Amino acid sequence: MRAWTVDADDIRVAEDFDDALLHHTPEIDSFLNLDRDDKFIVIGTKGFGKTLLLKAKRILYQRDGRAACLPTGNLLDKPIGDKIFGKEALTFFAASSLPWSKLWLTAIAATTLKHLGRADGLRVTAKLTGLMADERLHGVIDHFVRLLDFTPSELQRAAADTDGHLLPRLRAVNSPVAIFIDGVDEYFNKHIESRTSLPSVTGPLSPSVWYFAQLGLVEVAYQLRRINHHLKVFAAVRKEAYARLQTTVMSQQYRGSAVDIVYPVESLREIFVNNIRLEKSDRMVWPERLRADPIEAFLGRTKISHVYTGEEEDAFDYVCRHTLLRPRDLMTIGERLAALRPEERRHEHRVKEAVNLGATEIAREYLTEIAPTSPTWTSSASSGASPGTSSPATRSRSSSGATAPRALSSTSGTSSARSIESGSSAISITTGSEATGSSDSCGPARARSSPMACYRARHVTSCTPCCRT
Repeated sequence: MRAWTVDADDIRVAEDFDDALLHHTPEIDSFLNLDRDDKFIVIGTKGFGKTLLLKAKRILYQRDGRAACLPTGNLLDKPIGDKIFGKEALTFFAASSLPWSKLWLTAIAATTLKHLGRADGLRVTAKLTGLMADERLHGVIDHFVRLLDFTPSELQRAAADTDGHLLPRLRAVNSPVAIFIDGVDEYFNKHIESRTSLPSVTGPLSPSVWYFAQLGLVEVAYQLRRINHHLKVFAAVRKEAYARLQTTVMSQQYRGSAVDIVYPVESLREIFVNNIRLEKSDRMVWPERLRADPIEAFLGRTKISHVYTGEEEDAFDYVCRHTLLRPRDLMTIGERLAALRPEERRHEHRVKEAVNLGATEIAREYLTEIAPTSPTWTSSASSGASPGTSSPATRSRSSSGATAPRALSSTSGTSSARSIESGSSAISITTGSEATGSSDSCGPARARSSPMACYRARHVTSCTPCCRT
């Protein structure tokens, strides 16, 4: 596994995985413990390493040989492509998580029974018989996607057959089977990202589809563990979707089945250092310092000075405050730093340039991510405004009142905006704390504050050094 791997999808087989890059916390260790099966759902926002953790669990199961692992050809079962719903189907699937639970249960039951050779002699509807007989369908996602083509009435009949015929056989399974499912949120992303698109292009859309598709999977994974301890379903879901389960009567049970990925700053530092150690020594500014201080060896310094105040801060704190405290963000910035030649990294201004470029990329991606839930955000790129024109996007202002040129802004009420600037471009993110004069407000007067407070207000509870340029 190479250093600064931004996307865990680059890990395709067990041999690609390097356990040294997996940061261990007590909760993560409890999830990876093969002698425990009470944790089977991985939750987190984008960039926190859900896919990596799920792949680590699969590889451990595979190496131990204690269960038949599905899918057979890949580490994780992951949908790709696009599903366009008709109006009737959308109404059916957007109503609640119940249709999704039935669909997931049928897909998992069909996959498991076919894999174990226990699908013969079933007396079910013609549609479900065809599904069970199709040898081209192997994994849970294969069956899941095919079931999405059923009409609501066909799905109801298939669900009845699953309860009456497939489940009894599933209860009787006495050999261990472990199923690993990922990427359900990405498959239905258009339902929360494409609200302005034409239905003729995307088909009818509903944000509820994105939420309920994931919640249904969580519910079924929990139910299956109760009816047969030999069958285990491990899945990754977005924290935003999982939060909706907290309003159900089963919220405590579901919470006890999940591992919530959260990394303190100390853990992020370790992740950063582990990636530095994967670099060759000739990529270091000071190779002789690699063992004693990997960050100094890589960056060529232990401190970085503030461009306006001249105050010096720890080099990793400087990097970290340009992120959203996500491992993926550190990979993005680390990759840009590693792209510099060691002699370039000797110069502080080159390090700052690379970090700022990485931070700009992170912020732009984040603004795109929150766009569906922040209807007032604007973008000069999406509005088609050219540099220098006076569009609403280019007129967004920072907390000091200065205009942020070519800004992407996310506004919240009457909050002011903070910006990350690099050259002629700027990312502007608004936060309530700055509008109210909170002690966490950003600026040279504040030495310690959060990086992009609108994100942390929603997803992160801790506050770390982050806001100075």
